[in-house]
Amino acid sequence: MTDLAQPSNLPIGELISRRSHELGIGPSELVRQCGYKNIDKGLRRLEELCRGEFQRTRGLISGLPRALGVTVDVVQKAIDDTAKQLHEA
Repeated sequence: MTDLAQPSNLPIGELISRRSHELGIGPSELVRQCGYKNIDKGLRRLEELCRGEFQRTRGLISGLPRALGVTVDVVQKAIDDTAKQLHEA
């Protein structure tokens, strides 16, 4: 499992780690706030998202603005920046 105390080097992971830390919530609480009832599944999706995998993480992505207390635009910019960074790598 991705340790959110150690942000990934991708912008989406950095955003999730920083905001989770600021809000004082751990990964399980984050995915719960994103709407996951199956926390293990939510944690798997969170790990995938922090690696830059967007296809299977759409449900998680849609809940992130509310759970992190940021705008949709902030999350979308982190996703776009992550995609760009992965493409350039």
